[in-house]
Amino acid sequence: MEFLAGRVCSATALENLLRDGEYYWRLKSSNGAVLWPKNIAGSISHSNNFVTAVTIKHSNEVQSIGVDIEKIMSTQKAIDLSQTILKCPTPSDMIMDITHYITLVFSAQESLYKAFSSTGITLSYEDIFCIGINKEKNMYITCR
Repeated sequence: MEFLAGRVCSATALENLLRDGEYYWRLKSSNGAVLWPKNIAGSISHSNNFVTAVTIKHSNEVQSIGVDIEKIMSTQKAIDLSQTILKCPTPSDMIMDITHYITLVFSAQESLYKAFSSTGITLSYEDIFCIGINKEKNMYITCR
């Protein structure tokens, strides 16, 4: 069901972007990556009963995009993942619950992974890490 919802959502996103009267069914390459039309970048994510797709036209500034939806993880999973995905100490003045914080960092990493992989660059969790979130909830992520 999620596959069909993703196909419909991505087709709708393309139609809204291009407004050319075509109905698009996204295709997948042999490695499972989405094949978007020429000069278009897109990303799809689904979790539970939600699905989203975003599309953009390539420009000098933007060649790819990534989006991710995550269910807030359990406390134990957040604690376990924090050792892998955080390269800085968890802030002592936590601006949000640890489960929300780690889920947010994980989702940002997933979005970056998707954006980079569509350009042929494969990153791992060791390559993308959060270096902080300030009180305004702006996230600072770096890649090596």
